[in-house]
Amino acid sequence: MKEQLNILSTKASQVLSSGAAAVSSKAAAWFPVQAAAIERYAALFSKSNRDGVRRYVKAFGVRSAVTRTVGILGRNGRYNRYVKSHSAGEKELERQAQEHFPYEPLISIIVPTYNTPWEYLVQMIESVTSQSYPGWELCIADGSPDHTLVQSVVRSYQRNHPSIHLRLLDENLGISGNTNAALDLAQGDYIALLDHDDFLTPDALYEVVRMINRHSDADVLYTDEDKYDSGFDRYYDPNLKPDFDQDYLLCCNYITHFYVVKKSIVDQTGGFSTTMDGSQDYDFILRTTEQAAGIYHIPKVLYHWRIHSNSVAGDPTSKMYAYDAAQNALNSYFQRQGIDACASKTENLGYYHANYRLQGQPLVSVMVTNCWEDTAHFEQALLESTNYDRIEFVSKWSDVRGDYVLFLDHVAKLPSGRSWLSDLLSNCQRPEIGLVSGKVLSSSAMVYEFGLVYDAEGRIVSPFYHQLTAYPGYYHLTDSQHCVSLTGGHFLLAAKTDLEEFISEKHPKKLGERFFYELSLSLREKGKKITLLPHISVTLNCEMHNTFLFYHFQEIPEYIRKNPQDPMYNNAFSAARPYMF
Repeated sequence: MKEQLNILSTKASQVLSSGAAAVSSKAAAWFPVQAAAIERYAALFSKSNRDGVRRYVKAFGVRSAVTRTVGILGRNGRYNRYVKSHSAGEKELERQAQEHFPYEPLISIIVPTYNTPWEYLVQMIESVTSQSYPGWELCIADGSPDHTLVQSVVRSYQRNHPSIHLRLLDENLGISGNTNAALDLAQGDYIALLDHDDFLTPDALYEVVRMINRHSDADVLYTDEDKYDSGFDRYYDPNLKPDFDQDYLLCCNYITHFYVVKKSIVDQTGGFSTTMDGSQDYDFILRTTEQAAGIYHIPKVLYHWRIHSNSVAGDPTSKMYAYDAAQNALNSYFQRQGIDACASKTENLGYYHANYRLQGQPLVSVMVTNCWEDTAHFEQALLESTNYDRIEFVSKWSDVRGDYVLFLDHVAKLPSGRSWLSDLLSNCQRPEIGLVSGKVLSSSAMVYEFGLVYDAEGRIVSPFYHQLTAYPGYYHLTDSQHCVSLTGGHFLLAAKTDLEEFISEKHPKKLGERFFYELSLSLREKGKKITLLPHISVTLNCEMHNTFLFYHFQEIPEYIRKNPQDPMYNNAFSAARPYMF
């Protein structure tokens, strides 16, 4: 690691010539080692994150940035060692190759190539020919001006692997056109997407087919992934995803790789749209998932995304047109679904905000809890904080007349931006949504709660507990709307009908934290979602606890018994160390 950091320091001085500019010259003189570490950290990650490092240093100082840098470097170092020691070994791959499934589909792997470097092309093909599951075909369409290299490499593999197909295009049709040309070669039952400079783990297709055999309705499957730096032979930045989360997908293409979809759905949707070049995969995922009966997540890293000078992952600003295409893809999704909403860009490249329009003017009953002084002043402040005026205040459930109920602690600071209640309402009006919440901050402006996670033992934890509000969280989760399995009762909105049904079934004894945890799980069991809005926050009139463990069920709820792994939280993480590898 030390040698790696020395190399990275040299690399950082070239790539990040202004990397320490965010730190005052005096601070840099005081902390020469720390300043160098910041540059190494900035060089390790994408260009957009380098700007984030500078903002972080400016906001929180060198010491805080160094602490965070060491943590991230350590996590990536641990992950790199883990992935190399926990990959499927030779004996396991041999066992997989001998296994037979009741259903053994043909998987067509689609690869468009264009001026692909020889070593990337070879490694990509080798990763396919080395698969432990034999039922595959590799369909390559090359749009390079000179086909000599691709043709010679592919022909050499075709001698031993007749399931490799190559189409040489007369002209470059663009990424979507080239992909469609490769798609035309496919004869399989499922289509799998692989970029020409990336590669698969040797058990990738085995795990896909294993999941297909477990679920007969598996129309779409996706896996976890990481990034690979061939310069240092280093795997890092693992994207360990939740189970399918439509709200998160409408904020960013969190699925990306490895994506597998039933060919009949691809035929139905018409392949890739040439109007979406740059975000063609995002558009393809949106159009195919909306047609899928079953969408299944395989919580294993089966795809390595190579990072190099021309990759978007290495430099998100290299293809700025892609972000306009992604916004268009999202708005096209809303139009197809008949959803009255539009997508807008955020300050983070590749992340978007879904704006749902409020339907009508329903009455909202506000129930203020945990009062610490006379509520009249607080109620007046709430009325003045929002441009929504169909509000009543109630002190007990029997007084509720509204169509929606807002549970709100007697907070020290109400949300900023006068549309906050309208935003909560417009999301809660969506038929699939059961609860809507935002960020709950402590009096020191640290994250107290932004969704909760459970484990098989019935422990409830706050995964972003004590996080700085400026930090975007793991894969921008605290900056993105997404769904969770539970939320507390400090700040949430629910439909009265859902609350009435829960109360009539469960007969809760009091309106405490357990009430909201059980409400969350009950709604999840009925197929409802709990969505979080990152741009809306309240600040509690209290300091942090000394632990992120919020609650421990003595008797495990039925939902947790049926689903011991929180579906919205990857099983590679533990509840004891949230979002830490």
